[in-house]
Amino acid sequence: MSHNNKLQFVVHYPKNMDFSKSDWVLFNEIKAFVEEIESFKSPKISSEQYSLPSGLISFILILTRNDLINNNVVDLGCGTGRFTLPISKFFSKRVIGVDNDFSVLNQLRTNMNKLHLHVDLLNTSIEFIEASKWKQIFQTTIMNPPFGTQRRGIDQVFLRKSLTYSNVVLSLHKTSKMSQNLWKRIALSYEKRSKLLATVEFSIPRIFKFHTHDKHSVKVDLVRFSNKYSN
Repeated sequence: MSHNNKLQFVVHYPKNMDFSKSDWVLFNEIKAFVEEIESFKSPKISSEQYSLPSGLISFILILTRNDLINNNVVDLGCGTGRFTLPISKFFSKRVIGVDNDFSVLNQLRTNMNKLHLHVDLLNTSIEFIEASKWKQIFQTTIMNPPFGTQRRGIDQVFLRKSLTYSNVVLSLHKTSKMSQNLWKRIALSYEKRSKLLATVEFSIPRIFKFHTHDKHSVKVDLVRFSNKYSN
C-alpha cells in the first residue's frame, strides 16, 4: 500500500494493495472528519476503552464500504462514535450506536450535535440485545470489541451476539493463531463464512496504569463474517 506517511499504522496483510486516487480522496475526507470526533475523556480499564487512529478507522471504512452503503448498520460497543458518525455521514443514514457506558454515549451525542448528524443510540449491555427483534432490521454490524484482557472471553460474547442477528459482521480481533482458529470455529458454529480482510499494526498511547511504555503496539485482524449463501 502506498502513501504510508498518511496512515498512522502498518498494513501486514494484504501485502499489495493500492488505493485509487478517488480512494485516497475519500480516505482523507473520512480521516479529517474522524479527527473532529472527541475520544474518551476518562477511559475505563474494565471496558478496555481506547481509540483507534483516525487513519485506521478511515482505512477500515473504505475496505468495508460495500457492506455499509445504504444498509442499516449497528456499531456494537460504539464508544464516542468514531465509527458510528463517519458511517452516518459517508455511507448510511440508518445507524445505531450501542454501548453499555452512558457517559460515552453522552459524548457521542455531543459529537453528533456538533457535526449536525443524527444516529440512534442504545444504552445497554450486549447480553440484553434481543436478537430476534433485530434480525429483520439491521444488515451489517461493525465493531471493535474488547480483546478480553480485562474480562476473559468478552470478544467472543460480542461476536456470538452479532452473528445471531446480522447478515454481515465486520470485526477486529487480536492477531494470533489461537484467536484466528477461534473466530473461524465460531463462524462455522453459526453457519457463517469468515474472511480475513486485513492485518494491521498500530500504537496505543499509555492511558492505563498497567501500561509500562509510552506506546504499546497492537496487531489486529479485520475479519468479515457473512451468511454462507451471500456474497
